[in-house]
Amino acid sequence: MGRRIGELNLPSKSNFNTGGSGSPSLVDLYTKMGEEATTANKARENEIRNIYANILSSISGNESSLRASGLSDIETQSKNLIGQETQNLISSGLYGTTTASGVPTKVATQFTQPARMKLEDLITQRKQTAQLGMADFIERIQNAYPDYSQLAQAEAAKASAPTITKTINSYPGFKSL
Repeated sequence: MGRRIGELNLPSKSNFNTGGSGSPSLVDLYTKMGEEATTANKARENEIRNIYANILSSISGNESSLRASGLSDIETQSKNLIGQETQNLISSGLYGTTTASGVPTKVATQFTQPARMKLEDLITQRKQTAQLGMADFIERIQNAYPDYSQLAQAEAAKASAPTITKTINSYPGFKSL
């Protein structure tokens, strides 16, 4: 897996059908390269799937603590708002009226309930974002299959290529012994 791009790990010639020429056939090289690419792609896919699984597990595991922390913050802010509203009523001389009894209801309606809904939305959104990321990754997986027409064209080109053979006698200045 630590190879550079373009480097091939070819097995020994004994693992290939050499067709009597002593070198691996194009089909064998093509097959070997396809197998190596498929193995590397599967390893990357498994690694990415594990990353997403860890993210989803982490979100699920932290969901209750995130919810508890958020609810605690909401309650603290709610108490502060009730205190501020009560102080405003005292300052304006309306604390002893029936208006003071409606402050907790007003804070609950205008702040606490919407804040709790936002907290639940945030938790759900985090989980769904991770789930959608994993689904998007899985959807983009493409298992490429070998294009045997290209292989056939390469074999045909190889077969039709002229071969040049020279003997030592055909080079000027050399004589046969």
